[in-house]
Amino acid sequence: MNGPVRLAELTARVKNVEDDLECLGSVLDDIREGKFHGVCAPPPRPGNRSGGGQGDEPTGPYFGSLLEFVLDGFAPVYCRATSPTVRWCPRWWDHAEAIYRLEALWRTWELYRLEPRMGIASWLRDYLDPQLAALTSPTGPFAQCTDDRHSPIKPLRLEYPPEGYFDDL
Repeated sequence: MNGPVRLAELTARVKNVEDDLECLGSVLDDIREGKFHGVCAPPPRPGNRSGGGQGDEPTGPYFGSLLEFVLDGFAPVYCRATSPTVRWCPRWWDHAEAIYRLEALWRTWELYRLEPRMGIASWLRDYLDPQLAALTSPTGPFAQCTDDRHSPIKPLRLEYPPEGYFDDL
């Protein structure tokens, strides 16, 4: 009985490695074609530099919106093969918790990218890793979704407290 189970496990692992290689290959192609520059050393963007004095200091966010951050900064870099233990939804924008967490990632990335020494390393450890684990968790916001099925989770059920309950706080 061990033979078929082991073969199935190895087949699944090979498939995951192939998926990862395909994703990394597309990122490398984009880098070679100048379409993507990575999140650690973004290229100068028009309107993002001050004009005069120390003109090398950024004056605004690198990504203009959450959508731009997710499409151009997050998704091309953080490739994951979805599985029962790694969840993602192509309609990420239709999950309130995902928007909240991705917005937090974007805003903290904008701050930490300016730290020349440990900024990105600290951001990865302190922000990305825990948020990515929560986002892609089997119990996270995409728990009921698959690559081809969007199924949002219902909000927590709430009851309103009696009138005046929080007046003394």
